[in-house]
Amino acid sequence: MTTKDKHILYFAFLLIGFSLNAQIKSIYSITINDSTIKFNDSKTITLPISPDSLIKHLGKARLERGHPNSIYYWDTLAVMGYMPNDLKSITSLDICFSESGYYETKSFYKGKVIINGQSIDKDMTKSRFAEVFMRKEGFLPELEIGTMKVLVEFEEKGNILIGVEVSKNK
Repeated sequence: MTTKDKHILYFAFLLIGFSLNAQIKSIYSITINDSTIKFNDSKTITLPISPDSLIKHLGKARLERGHPNSIYYWDTLAVMGYMPNDLKSITSLDICFSESGYYETKSFYKGKVIINGQSIDKDMTKSRFAEVFMRKEGFLPELEIGTMKVLVEFEEKGNILIGVEVSKNK
């Protein structure tokens, strides 16, 4: 093997290494199952997660320190992470679909969220959510899926999905 061949091989390994550790530039799909959250069918996380680990997956975040939580914002991805100040780990993620009037990212999520095999998107209504998740008692905003808890939030009239919050079920 020539020196030139060795350099080409080394460069190829570097490229593969960078692509395996590449941060997500946009999210088109978030899958929530009984114990994990998967971004774009490639990056899988579990909660709680350290801010540094999540930053490795999603990229740099804007941080607002508060009491009792600090909030990490991935504005271009429309994802927020809540970190109780006493834990130093992100315990829940919020996917922002539309304006909420309080904490939110600077852009809104346009992709799909798959919850336990069922797909929802920004056009989901309360009544459709109850139908999809077979809620005989009507709309209930909280789902328990294995070790995960999923909370959905709609605006008052129920026609606009505001956000989906995912956390570890206690």
